[in-house]
Amino acid sequence: MPIVRSETTYLHAEAIKSMPRNLEIRNNISIDDVEKSTIIENSNALKISFNFSSDYNQKSAYLQVKGYVIFIDSSENIEKIEAEWKKNNQLTQEVMLEVGNFALMKSQMQSILLAHELGLQSPVKLPALQAKSEEA
Repeated sequence: MPIVRSETTYLHAEAIKSMPRNLEIRNNISIDDVEKSTIIENSNALKISFNFSSDYNQKSAYLQVKGYVIFIDSSENIEKIEAEWKKNNQLTQEVMLEVGNFALMKSQMQSILLAHELGLQSPVKLPALQAKSEEA
């Protein structure tokens, strides 16, 4: 069940006011739509659209990334996934983990770049080097 393609369709970044001292950032990702795709000929594919947002507290800034992934599988599984989406607006756990993690990784990388361009704190905590403590 691989993801064979992905594209970003919308980027939005807005710094509204100065950052508060006790900054909190809430990240959210959601699946907006699932539909059959004919982008890849002779394959059973779904176009799964996602929406990622980073809300900085006190409405000081907002980042948004929208896009989609193309997900291929057997025709039987594609039919089941599409039917579940139409019925409950949900993906199976297995598909959600694969698609959600891929979309989250892609969106977080783009949101880090957007935040940097606006001089905002990264919406994702990044690793940092630390000095070794001297042992006595």
